Amino acid sequence: SLPQDDFPATSQPCGWSGVRCAYNYTSNMTHVTEIKLPMRGLKGPIPKEIGFVPYLTKLDLADNEIAGTIPEAIYSLTKLRHLYLNDNKLTG
Repeated sequence: SLPQDDFPATSQPCGWSGVRCAYNYTSNMTHVTEIKLPMRGLKGPIPKEIGFVPYLTKLDLADNEIAGTIPEAIYSLTKLRHLYLNDNKLTG
């Protein structure tokens, strides 16, 4: 896990380190499009809530200590084009 200071509870995800967003003119909303957190010492499983990020195009969690299996929710991310999970402790 990351230190709490890296992800303050009062800020929006688009301001977090390693998170990129894009404005969608059709919906007039800003969506998380990239999560890039390689080599951050992340531990534990990938949360199933990753499926709640439908505009995600890139997920880079390489070179961490992520364990468990890849959640089924990742397969529902139809816009995901780049997935980097190498050098973790994933099984299955």
